[in-house]
Amino acid sequence: MCNLSIKDELDSLRSGDLFLGSYLDAICDRIDEEEGTIHAFVSGQCDRETIRSRGESLLKKYPETDKRPSLFGLPIGIKDIYRVDGYETRCGSRLPPLLFEGKQASSVTRLLNAGAVLMGKTVTTEFASYMPGPTRNPHRLNHTPGGSSSGSAAGVASGFYPVALGSQTVGSVIRPASFCGVFGFKPSFGRIPTDGVIPLAPSLDHVGFFCRDVFGLSPVASVLMKDWNAELSSSFHGHSSLVIGIPEGPYLERVSDCGRQRFAENLRRLREGGFQILEISAFPDLDEMIDCNMKIMMKEMAVVHKLWYEAYGVSYGPKTADLINKGMLISDERHKELLGKKKENCQRLEDLMDQNGVDFWIAPSATGPAPEGLESTGDATMNLPWTHCGMPVISVPIEVGGEGLPQGIQLVGRIGCDESLVEFVKSVSEILA
Repeated sequence: MCNLSIKDELDSLRSGDLFLGSYLDAICDRIDEEEGTIHAFVSGQCDRETIRSRGESLLKKYPETDKRPSLFGLPIGIKDIYRVDGYETRCGSRLPPLLFEGKQASSVTRLLNAGAVLMGKTVTTEFASYMPGPTRNPHRLNHTPGGSSSGSAAGVASGFYPVALGSQTVGSVIRPASFCGVFGFKPSFGRIPTDGVIPLAPSLDHVGFFCRDVFGLSPVASVLMKDWNAELSSSFHGHSSLVIGIPEGPYLERVSDCGRQRFAENLRRLREGGFQILEISAFPDLDEMIDCNMKIMMKEMAVVHKLWYEAYGVSYGPKTADLINKGMLISDERHKELLGKKKENCQRLEDLMDQNGVDFWIAPSATGPAPEGLESTGDATMNLPWTHCGMPVISVPIEVGGEGLPQGIQLVGRIGCDESLVEFVKSVSEILA
């Protein structure tokens, strides 16, 4: 089944050429074989009989194949910071799940209403922050899968579901996508609503998702984004007139030698494929941007967690507690100043694109392949500027290196131009596949 693209799978499920019950059983067999090693799911939240029942309910609800919705039968995973009816929300923490009860996330509702089949909730780092969970990287079990959307990325890579919801406040979709060798999409800030998602830092939080292949991006995005404009996607006419910018300077200097080598090789392939690529000096004040972003995040974490932390502080992991404690020291006035600085950073980046005629940026999705060890989820520096500025980003997997670990290249578009970015990524993927 994984030999089919997500689009072809959906077409076959809707037509009945691929029987939903058999399809779900085959995926459950795979989960039974691999989940004990990967730990993509929150413990106890993936059950074969429940999944079978959901499939049967869908078949009864849509007996006529021509009336089946766009995502009919699509298995999905949901990161455990999303409220989902019938499931506890634990946020990768030891706090009582009762604290996080509330209305189901509208992003989840949209996927289910479009016919998706929920396979279970997936592991997140503690409160989508830095304390890792038990998830392992399917490519190398002793290397991190990335975070915070660890289970969602690893599950897609393992074949447990073709699509999974994640979230990104700094690099929690794009980096795990790179480490696990799948597609990751972090849309423009606000394009997908965050209601029903336990926040980390509301000024920075983005809903995003993972896909097994490039052909799943448009069908899923069009469901998650009410204002998705299919006409913008269909109006894309190739890449010959487009300009891709490489952000040279302090930013790319953070990339490992291995990462730079593979990035350069794929840039060569794109140039040979007819893409116009310009080297542009960018982010001279990278350290200041990182500091600004971190302080905004810590302050907003302290606000979000104030009552929970007062009541259950001893139940927080040390990394999360440290961030909250530091956030408590940041005044409301300082927070306001930092948000102003963030706005200035976004404007400067937009101006830089205008001055150089840049349509998209290209960069490594991470500083290198997934590092060894499970104590850290890796370095998010490659992701931070784009998230900080709310720009849409897609990570495209590139070939697995000699060390057996994948890497990704991220393509970045202008704010609000998510549709054009998706179409552009399709043309890039044809060359890098």
